[in-house]
Amino acid sequence: MSSPSDSLPDLVVDSATGVDVSLPVAGPGARSFAFVVDWHIRVVLLIAWYVVGTLIYNGGWSLQPPVEPSVTWFGLVVSPAVGIYLLYHPVLEIAMRGRTPGKRAAGVRIVTRHGAVPAVPHI
Repeated sequence: MSSPSDSLPDLVVDSATGVDVSLPVAGPGARSFAFVVDWHIRVVLLIAWYVVGTLIYNGGWSLQPPVEPSVTWFGLVVSPAVGIYLLYHPVLEIAMRGRTPGKRAAGVRIVTRHGAVPAVPHI
């Protein structure tokens, strides 16, 4: 009897030595697990920044947002929290050579079509 991972295709890439290298494609279970782990990390980071930013903004032990939010509130508290949440995957996948902490835990790695790790393109 075959397992679901037997039906997943492999990515075959040419190597520098001329020998084709076969990389297995991650299945939905591993990808889902990695997403859930990464999502929890992003949420913890987002909440931590919100708490720290709010304490700094309020100048005391209060987590109440201002009644009338100002540009300073958005610049100090909201914008960095949104940036952490949205830039988590692109920054970590480049900095950690194709892996986020969730992908590392699930044994998943992002590669280009040629089998290389993701990088910032040279212009």
